[in-house]
Amino acid sequence: MGIFLVWACIVIFQQPFLLMFLFLMLILPALSVWFFHLAVSNLKINAYSKVPAVETGNNVGIFVECENKSFFPLFHCEYVFTLQNLYKPNPIQHKLSTPLLPRRNNRVEIPVETAASGMLSLEITSLQISDYLYFLTKEIPLSIKVQIPILPSLTEVILPSTAPVADGMEEFTESDNKGNLSSDIKEIREYRPGDRLQRIHWKLSAKLDELLVKEMAHTTILSLIILPECNRETIEDTSRMLRSVMTELLKREERFEVCLYHHTACEFSYFLITDEFEITECLIHFFYLPLYDGTNEAKEAYFASSQKAATILHICGTDLKRLDSENIIG
Repeated sequence: MGIFLVWACIVIFQQPFLLMFLFLMLILPALSVWFFHLAVSNLKINAYSKVPAVETGNNVGIFVECENKSFFPLFHCEYVFTLQNLYKPNPIQHKLSTPLLPRRNNRVEIPVETAASGMLSLEITSLQISDYLYFLTKEIPLSIKVQIPILPSLTEVILPSTAPVADGMEEFTESDNKGNLSSDIKEIREYRPGDRLQRIHWKLSAKLDELLVKEMAHTTILSLIILPECNRETIEDTSRMLRSVMTELLKREERFEVCLYHHTACEFSYFLITDEFEITECLIHFFYLPLYDGTNEAKEAYFASSQKAATILHICGTDLKRLDSENIIG
């Protein structure tokens, strides 16, 4: 319409400057589209977070960076992305508008509040860009994912006894800092101040009328396994309890494994925990597990598939129980 009106004015008024104005109106769209293609062909897009993990209740920033290597700015740009917790899928698409200045890395931060534990996932699906005069809009398909584990907050837990139980009270021993003690007696020695009462050999002490202590042989066989359930309704409490139990056992320098059950594949994965980093790695794998409705799926599958013979700490929500074979001990 503008071009038609300017052409009519040229015919009626016959002014040279109107002819020049018409020429600019005809050439500017072509220049706009040309500069637009030059700029778009030199874009490099990336997304990342500066923190590997964060605890619930803390905010986390996800940075989207686009390097515009051309000499032409792009003022009309929109990132299209989804933001969700894998435990609570949310396919709603969000848009973020930002200009892309020339010859620099254009970075924008997306602040996210963390209210629930799980795997926070941001996926950029496309970048929509328009030229200067809005004659042309191009959608660049993308598949850029940033996933950040949101760790549950720690809670106070009362652990059931993790000591192995043998036949009879006199064979009762407690777990040692560097691993469980076997029921094999290495030697009998005199009582020293600081020795645990559970290690006193009462029968022999009564017979010889002096306190004698059993020195037990160390074993490297792990006999303590944490088994969490991925129940859909209690997953938040389960993840909190799982992290708290692992942290408490690590403080006590206990040797233990975490057994994760993949409900769909019917497979078990074992994670030996020796430091805080391995706790985070275990939780990341836990966040990827599919959820189910049952409260004993992992326990029943564990005993039905003849997994490792061990003392089991079974977790479902806030419920923490010790299992030996198929019997609840405490």
